[in-house]
Amino acid sequence: MNHARILSTSGKIKEAIAIITPHLNSRNPEVLKLAAQVFAAAGEHRKAEMFQRAFLATEPKDLPQAWGFLGDIYLSRGSKIEAKRAYKHGLQELILDVRARNEKK
Repeated sequence: MNHARILSTSGKIKEAIAIITPHLNSRNPEVLKLAAQVFAAAGEHRKAEMFQRAFLATEPKDLPQAWGFLGDIYLSRGSKIEAKRAYKHGLQELILDVRARNEKK
């Protein structure tokens, strides 16, 4: 997966897709996250959304960022209302996270 991440970052999207394709049925959060990133970079926003939503369903630690990325996917697709909802959800998660940290102090 690291190899696919490096390829994607360096703009070699087709190669990254070829590497992750055999793993797309996985429910591993890191695979889902990477698949969303690679397909977003490829401009395949519907697939990116599907994998990002599946990643969100795993309840990752970085929920605010994960919701923010979903918002970015929607925005790239031209869905401003859905992007706004995703960003709002991410902001709510961030507020909850900050409150939880403050309560531990």
